[in-house]
Amino acid sequence: MLPILITVLSTTVTYGVRGVLIGGTAAIGYGMGRTYGRMACEYLDGLEVKVEDSWNACKPKDME
Repeated sequence: MLPILITVLSTTVTYGVRGVLIGGTAAIGYGMGRTYGRMACEYLDGLEVKVEDSWNACKPKDME
């Protein structure tokens, strides 16, 4: 009975720790993805404005 109890307890602890580590890794990845995703989005928004301004400066006046 004791070997089964020790096996069950160690397996439960092992999978519990593994679950906490995987959950922590997922949370860190989510947070970093949001941070760098926002930075990329802001950069692309700025790039869009620059391209639009450049396009509007180069097109002929009769196309307005």
